[in-house]
Amino acid sequence: MNRKNWGLGQIDYDQEWLSNLRFEMNLSRESGTLTEGRYRVDSVAGVGANSVTFSGTSPDGSPVAIKISIPRLAFYIRELPASMAMIPSRDFQAIWRKVMKLVGDPVVDFLVDEYDQLYSNIFFSLHESGVVQLDQLSWDADRSQFLMGFVLRTPGMKYRLEDWASGGNTEPKEVEWAIHALKSLSRIAKTEPDFQPEELLDNPFYVCAGAIQDGVFLVDEFPILVGRLRDTYGLRVENSQVDVWLTQCWVIGNLLNDLVPKSSSVDNFVAFYNLCDKMLSAQGQE
Repeated sequence: MNRKNWGLGQIDYDQEWLSNLRFEMNLSRESGTLTEGRYRVDSVAGVGANSVTFSGTSPDGSPVAIKISIPRLAFYIRELPASMAMIPSRDFQAIWRKVMKLVGDPVVDFLVDEYDQLYSNIFFSLHESGVVQLDQLSWDADRSQFLMGFVLRTPGMKYRLEDWASGGNTEPKEVEWAIHALKSLSRIAKTEPDFQPEELLDNPFYVCAGAIQDGVFLVDEFPILVGRLRDTYGLRVENSQVDVWLTQCWVIGNLLNDLVPKSSSVDNFVAFYNLCDKMLSAQGQE
């Protein structure tokens, strides 16, 4: 993943793990020149910033090249997306441990495509409109004021501003804009209660939702995943940490629906949040 603009550089995936990938995948619809059917992946031919190319064998036995968008978070933790490979069994516990290690890691906001799109879309919209005093922004609707006040204080926005403010390959006028915009972040009014957007990356539900959007977990596994989160962190009791975490996810889910192109990944985020709200509700446990 090439994220030089954000100071992350190129993500180095585990080359040994990639070289040992062997699996079968089912193309349920035509993809470029490839028709429907079961394909065998024999090796990884190349990994770019946004795509991976497999050398494989088609259903009729002929050699083919299969190019798909790279599942960045899945590959980062050395896992095939659950929906990609025809895997007879999965070690859920091992996958859970890998995903939990990402809690607090800023790379999550860049590895998950939908998160990356969300923060980048807002960042460039602010830049192109010339907005400098982020604390002076206002919206007519209370909902928009709350959502945007939250997202502007998240690590995903702060990292992007910090990177431009540090110089690097950024033009001087863009550095100046980022410096002033960054200073204004600390002046954005907090809500009461405050839902801690600065600590969003410490939210295990947000991290799990990112893994879901990258295909790490199957929809059928959502109840198992939510059960594991419940057993680890407890129920959603008013003003509890779980309540704060799920409110954060509610905010991000609304922003994804509003600002990121509709996709099954965003739908899965919403489905995951709704199941968390249902299974972790203290009232629902009575």
